[in-house]
Amino acid sequence: MNALSLPWVIGPVCWILLLPSATTMLYTLGERKGLTPASLFSSYILAPFIVSIPYYHLPFEKNSPINMILAQIITTILQFSMIFLLSRIRIDKEITFERHIEFKPALKLLFVGIFILVLFDGLLIRIPTGCANRTSLTAFNKCKTGEMLFGAKGFGELWFMVNVGTMALIAICLSSFHLARRLFKG
Repeated sequence: MNALSLPWVIGPVCWILLLPSATTMLYTLGERKGLTPASLFSSYILAPFIVSIPYYHLPFEKNSPINMILAQIITTILQFSMIFLLSRIRIDKEITFERHIEFKPALKLLFVGIFILVLFDGLLIRIPTGCANRTSLTAFNKCKTGEMLFGAKGFGELWFMVNVGTMALIAICLSSFHLARRLFKG
């Protein structure tokens, strides 16, 4: 099934997640509310979407492991940039949150993030994606349903893989930061 056989490139699930996230992000920026749980979730939805659209339209192979890992890294950087921007625009600067994270939970989060990233990207390298290589009719129909929900061939897979990889990279980055801060602070 090629991308032109579907009525859309970006599926309804992606739009259902994107529209409220974009609205929340714009409202947070406009009202200068700063980093809220809603804006944090919105940045998690928007960053993979922002990276997936250009990646989908570039002329290289979308589902190659190197390109997917690069998209995950770019998305992680973009999400941290969005979070940094949101944390700096807050009107009431006197309200700050001091969080002390213990060593063991941060170390646990680091190992979980590394495990998820290695497992997920390892499966990405070992198992090819796409509907074209499905041999059974049942697998092809499941793949076709996924394409109808998430978008045309390549976009839904790209968006999903970038989301999961970014979540693992963010866990690794945050826990590494907290561990390094804890170790070097004393």
